Amino acid sequence: MNIKLSLILLIITTLLFSCKNEQSGNSQFERVKPAMLPTSYGNIDQAIIIADKDYMNGKLGKALEEKLNRNYPLLPQAEPIMDFKAHAFKDFDKRKREYRNIIIVSDLKGESELSKFVRAAIGEKNLAKAQNDPLFFTTAVKDIWARNQQVVFVFGQDVDIITSSIEQNGSHVLAIVELFERQKVKEAAYANGIDNQLTDEVYKKLAVLVDIPMGYKIAYEDANTIWLRYDGEPKITSNIIIHQRKAAKFGEIEDTRYLLRNELGGIVHSSLKDDFMRTDTIIPPEIDKIFSTKYLITRARGLWRFNKDFSGGPFTNHSFIEKESQRLIMLDGFVLAPGKKKRLPMRKIESIFLTARF
Repeated sequence: MNIKLSLILLIITTLLFSCKNEQSGNSQFERVKPAMLPTSYGNIDQAIIIADKDYMNGKLGKALEEKLNRNYPLLPQAEPIMDFKAHAFKDFDKRKREYRNIIIVSDLKGESELSKFVRAAIGEKNLAKAQNDPLFFTTAVKDIWARNQQVVFVFGQDVDIITSSIEQNGSHVLAIVELFERQKVKEAAYANGIDNQLTDEVYKKLAVLVDIPMGYKIAYEDANTIWLRYDGEPKITSNIIIHQRKAAKFGEIEDTRYLLRNELGGIVHSSLKDDFMRTDTIIPPEIDKIFSTKYLITRARGLWRFNKDFSGGPFTNHSFIEKESQRLIMLDGFVLAPGKKKRLPMRKIESIFLTARF
């Protein structure tokens, strides 16, 4: 089973009702073959928003800020899931049109240049659908002005309808952009390729196949556990613990299964004598239960710290129990990066976990 399919199932299903491909919309844009387009640019997890200035300064702008500027789950210092910067349509020049992630927001009945632009872009079929279906307020289009680009159009008959759609379902817009960025994050995680030798070593020992990026080294191993450590970025240490064993009892308690990481925390030490890693439960971790017919799957995100040292950071814990065999597999990723941004290192670990199959 490729666990990647299960882990993104919830995101995909939330997008189905609100996001359609442009090919069914009869867009009036003259499309250029991607090979003839310039390469898109932009940092990972960044997007620009194109909208009329009056909209961004009013209630629509407040709704967009509330829904899009959400923080990445449980980091020691708040960091947004995505970074957004707004621009007026008059400033949407050739260079900005080559940005990798673009969100364009407009009403459909106005006579502004932006309204006319969006009507032409989404096409007659989508215009008709937007008029008749109140849940249809966004469509994503790939490679309009650049390769490896996604343009998300957010629309409604007037600003009040757009605002209402954003207030009720704005998280879908964020999910569309975040899902598109996963490929870019994966490319960053595997910038130096896959360490096939280490990947095979982990599989032979634990019967867990995860594509391990070049640069990770074994910091500890025993019969059921391997701890991998990456020190390839200044002042950032990324860690992955892979553990497998027989589940103690059927399913174990899903909401506290992540606490198994405390049993393994003794292998991770600080510079202080007899210090070890533990889960910080002052702020309870966020727990997601993911549907699978074959596995009991939970994902926990939270904070960890050393027992004596004041240092710590974020963790993500993916655990799987095979229903038939009662085999438990745990993938635990955590980052130590004092004074550094932690969103991207955590996103890279998540992308590594999405390669897991067993």
